[in-house]
Amino acid sequence: MATVYEQLYTNATVLVTDFIKSTQQNDVANLYAGVDPTRLNWLEQAWMQWYQYIGNTTVATGIMSFVLHEVFYFGRCLPWMLIDYMGWFKQYKLQDAKKPSAKQQWECTKYVLKTHFSVELPQIYLFHPLAVMVGMKTWEVPFPSFWTQMLPQIALFFFLEDFWHYTVHQLMHHRSLYKYVHKVHHTYSAPFGLAAEYAHPIEVSPISRSTPGLGTVGGPLLYCWLSGGNMHLITMYTWIVLRLFQAIDAHSGYDFPWSLQNWFPLWAGAEHHDYHHEKFTDCYSSSLRIWDWAFGTDKKYHAYRAQQKQQKAALAAKNPRVQALSAYSPLGFEMADAPNGTLPVPPATAAKLTPAEKYQLVTQNLAEVLGGEQMKAILEERDLVAYWGTAPTGRPHLGYFVPLAKLADFLTASVEVKILLADVHAFLDNLKAPIELVEARVDYYRRLITAVFRSLNLPLDKVSFVVGSSYQYTAQYNLDKYKLTSITSEHDARKAGAEVVKQVSSPLLSGLLYPLLQALDEEYLGVDFQFGGVDQRKIFTYAEQYLPKIGYTKRSHLMNLMVPGLSGGKMSSSDPNSKIDFLDPPAVVKSKIQKAVCAPGEVEGNGVLAFIRHVVVPLGELFRGQGRASVRGWVGEGAPEDAVFTVSGNPKFGGEVQHFRTVDELEDAYAKGTVHPGDLKAACIAAINALLAPIQAEFNASAEFQEAERRAYPPEVKAVPAKKKEKKYTPKPEHLMTPEEKARQAEKDAAFAAKHQKAGGLTETEKMREAVVETLSQ
Repeated sequence: MATVYEQLYTNATVLVTDFIKSTQQNDVANLYAGVDPTRLNWLEQAWMQWYQYIGNTTVATGIMSFVLHEVFYFGRCLPWMLIDYMGWFKQYKLQDAKKPSAKQQWECTKYVLKTHFSVELPQIYLFHPLAVMVGMKTWEVPFPSFWTQMLPQIALFFFLEDFWHYTVHQLMHHRSLYKYVHKVHHTYSAPFGLAAEYAHPIEVSPISRSTPGLGTVGGPLLYCWLSGGNMHLITMYTWIVLRLFQAIDAHSGYDFPWSLQNWFPLWAGAEHHDYHHEKFTDCYSSSLRIWDWAFGTDKKYHAYRAQQKQQKAALAAKNPRVQALSAYSPLGFEMADAPNGTLPVPPATAAKLTPAEKYQLVTQNLAEVLGGEQMKAILEERDLVAYWGTAPTGRPHLGYFVPLAKLADFLTASVEVKILLADVHAFLDNLKAPIELVEARVDYYRRLITAVFRSLNLPLDKVSFVVGSSYQYTAQYNLDKYKLTSITSEHDARKAGAEVVKQVSSPLLSGLLYPLLQALDEEYLGVDFQFGGVDQRKIFTYAEQYLPKIGYTKRSHLMNLMVPGLSGGKMSSSDPNSKIDFLDPPAVVKSKIQKAVCAPGEVEGNGVLAFIRHVVVPLGELFRGQGRASVRGWVGEGAPEDAVFTVSGNPKFGGEVQHFRTVDELEDAYAKGTVHPGDLKAACIAAINALLAPIQAEFNASAEFQEAERRAYPPEVKAVPAKKKEKKYTPKPEHLMTPEEKARQAEKDAAFAAKHQKAGGLTETEKMREAVVETLSQ
């Protein structure tokens, strides 16, 4: 078998060599025999000298073509790399929450260079023989006129390439091709310049739509052949450079006021192509918009842009404090100063994971998954988009560690995560807090969650914050809300919110509206699945049932376990005794844990054991997976490598150090009485303080963070009760009294006189009265 392959390789090599020899001009010395160098411009002279110097037209064209491609490709990418780190340009970034990290850009550069040398270089070397075959002028000078020949030809090439690109690009999105080929290019949902040629080798092959492929080179070669050689290589080079610039700019992620598409409506540009990467569909053209318009593959794009304009208009009409929040809404808040962490981040890891592996990562350690098959189908075509929401009401507590730690699995699986700060939901919570206070809490939540991400060392390149009011005030959102109210009964609304909205006999309409808003958020955030606790299940099933009724897609839903509070019930922000605040000092943590439900030998309903199972140990495994096992303050020295928790017994009571490999082992030991409640609480206190330390350190080091907390939760001012006014008795004038009233008054006066009789036979009042009468008579 090896002999057959060797023979095929030898035959192919001979054919290619003979082909090149048949089309090259080896007698370079005589190529320019009749050319007068003095009549040439500097570029034409350099062109002639280059071919004379190399001495082989095929080699000369090959080297020049490859160098030109590399210089102009990376040279055009460099400004975009710099712009990403200049804050002033952020206002023009289309997806401003997703700045490419240095690691992403380096991984992309390595991959692109690999394909350039392994796939594109052979194509470029073979270009010269093909050009000569179709009659293209390569080494000849002088060059053709730019205005009368080159410019019309390049305009035609843009038109031909765009049609080819549109057709093949749409074909690449077919399921059978996308998951094996085109999915590589869609690694980046928020593209950047370097990603223009980040593609599968098939996409940069001669038959592809890419810059070196048939889409870019085929049109000029066909034109040259049909026109009888009426084309020069310099025209080809000019066209390729312009095509490179177009591809890089389309992937830049920026839309400037001076961008070509803003004054030439037919031009696609970054604003058009960025939508394709963000939504993984439609807008298949490269340079021009005409084909998407002609075939109707831009309707969703126009609807999306119209919705964005409505959102901006709604924000502009709001008060300045709300507008200040728009710095990170609706597209998110950029955590540029957050570390990427040591977790594998896309594309290094995500590109190596199969769809099945990504699905396993996303769904592991959950209470329930609804719509798993739908998620699997999406993963065959592209990566998932998810949202997790929270209403900024009470102070965030340690229970937030559970969903935020689960997001680590999402990010490793290259899921784009949107965190909804649901300010409108919070405001509608019986109007407990004014909207200004809710806005302040939005800022605090964002800062705190960011600090938690940093403490967990999570990759943040695909995380963005979205403020609910950035889209929930728009006309379309409110119309959809009214549509849902018109088809939702009171029974279904109450049932949907049964676990998260306080149930009373006469509920407020805002409580009934809550599940409807949460369902609509899935559509307006553009996600594939929503993530929440099991207490959200009825809202999730409501969304699955009712969103399709108003024309929207049914989404998947993932549910996490709920962490019991220290009192044994649900950990709640409204109950300070059931939860630990992220800013609670060690002494407060110790006090709350010591008061926690932790009956000897009882595992069920044990708040301390539940916290260790659902928070401490999972985070410890996260740290160990990151290579940071040493930061697990709850695993003692000398513990086995696979230990997850350590309890150090009090020597006074005969306790000893015990290392546990699983939470089940710990719970069994506690049930048997070999672990004392006091020792368990002491170990839990140490673990919690270790988790809180980096978060509190960031809080203490940031004046802005502290001010955000002060504004979000100002000190309560107890009102001083007003003094009760003394009731004054004013007797009725005597001339208005009836005879009966006069008699009663006389009796009262007599009784009063007898009670207060003093020396001299007069009461003190009578003495004062006589003194007044005497004074007035003088």
